[in-house]
Amino acid sequence: MLTEDLEYFRESLRATPQAQEYLENRGLSAETIDVMEIGYCGRTDKQSLYRFSGRVIFPIFNPACDLIAFGGRTIIGSPEKYINSPESPIYSKSRVLYNLDKAQDHILERGYAIVVEGYFDVAVLWEWGIRNVVSTCGTAITKYQLRLLKRYADWVSICYDGDQAGSRAAARAAENLAGERFPIKTVSLPDGMDPDEFVSTHGGVHFMRLVNE
Repeated sequence: MLTEDLEYFRESLRATPQAQEYLENRGLSAETIDVMEIGYCGRTDKQSLYRFSGRVIFPIFNPACDLIAFGGRTIIGSPEKYINSPESPIYSKSRVLYNLDKAQDHILERGYAIVVEGYFDVAVLWEWGIRNVVSTCGTAITKYQLRLLKRYADWVSICYDGDQAGSRAAARAAENLAGERFPIKTVSLPDGMDPDEFVSTHGGVHFMRLVNE
């Protein structure tokens, strides 16, 4: 069922110039869109998909590369910017890391993971060649997610948005991870930028310099 939904989202993106233009303006190439299997939800009569209407769709896979859920970002001005699939036996937001299926080998190779908040942060960093990156889908990282990363990483760099909300999320993350005895670094971005804005403005080399300092 989820695979059929993903096929619909991918076909809908190919048929919707507005959504294609939106992704292009966000700095994503056709190659990255294909690798991430990003789609779009147009008008649909399917009740289970109606909530995603007017949204760019990011499929969420588990580490075994099984499709388990979707995240959607509005491009039509909905007050709720991001939504996710409902919780289910195979999908629990607090226990899942977006892009871990694709990033796990790169994390093993580099020895650490970069954790960001949003789907676009991951996609734009990937576009710039930064591949050891995962997302908590808009929430502070949990102990369950950190323990998942421990299987692949020697340490973690948390890079949330540079605004007040991002600072609060970083504080919650520190509180959530207290006592885990795992090296964690935080990256503070200037001018209230989020990671995808920063990389698009200053480039991947500058971003990685901040991560490694």
